[in-house]
Amino acid sequence: MNSDLAKPETFQDIVRDRVRKIIMDAVPDGQIDSLVKKEYDAFFEDRVSTGYHKEVIPSDFKKMVQAEIKAMVESKIKEHVCARITNKWDSDLHGNKLLEEVTKAYAPLAMQSVMENIVSVSLNKFRDQLMSR
Repeated sequence: MNSDLAKPETFQDIVRDRVRKIIMDAVPDGQIDSLVKKEYDAFFEDRVSTGYHKEVIPSDFKKMVQAEIKAMVESKIKEHVCARITNKWDSDLHGNKLLEEVTKAYAPLAMQSVMENIVSVSLNKFRDQLMSR
């Protein structure tokens, strides 16, 4: 990365020159400079909402950085969790024990759901037969 781009003045100059090329000198230099500076500052500054609670709205730059950090952390967490699950699952003792615990915990709920569905379908068919007579 060019170290000159890290300087706000250099970055603003680059943006100003590109804007100037696009609108072909239709706007005076001073106005372009102030517009570029305003947008540059807005990109890096948090805002306060106009509502009753006056929430602080993070800057676009902060949102971008937080999104990147979130993606990096999520990736690391997934790697860590997958590795732990794989290690536990691959071990016969822990894998079977984990499967047994999950099955014991959720089997009653699964059977209840299956039975409710069967009874519900049967009662609906019975009602339909009664109504069609």
